[in-house]
Amino acid sequence: MSAPRKVVVLGDMLELGPESDALHAALAAPLQAANVSLVILVGRHMQVLYQTLFEKGFGRKQLERFDDPDEAALALPSLLRPNDLILVKGSQGVRMEKISEALLAENEDAEQVLCRQTPVWKGKPFVPPAEWQA
Repeated sequence: MSAPRKVVVLGDMLELGPESDALHAALAAPLQAANVSLVILVGRHMQVLYQTLFEKGFGRKQLERFDDPDEAALALPSLLRPNDLILVKGSQGVRMEKISEALLAENEDAEQVLCRQTPVWKGKPFVPPAEWQA
């Protein structure tokens, strides 16, 4: 797909075990090949990808990393531009639906277009995954 800028928002991939660092780092090559303009990373495991991308030539202005989805969602308005093409992907435990909701236009109804929008689910705060404690 073509767009003035391609933006990727990636949350940690969880439950990968001892291969976690290598699998996160391996995402660098496809991101480079896709000519991504901005990479926004969410979660502790994404620090590995952040460092890998930086070492492969991505500049600090092309990379952002946040500890949790709430922090990332608050920062999005200052990072994005009109007509950006945005991909959001991450494990359910990183609660990337918070990012998707922050991206909706004011006139869009989150309950109609997104998953996990029930009052019960939305009332649950983000809880860092247990594997972040290891």
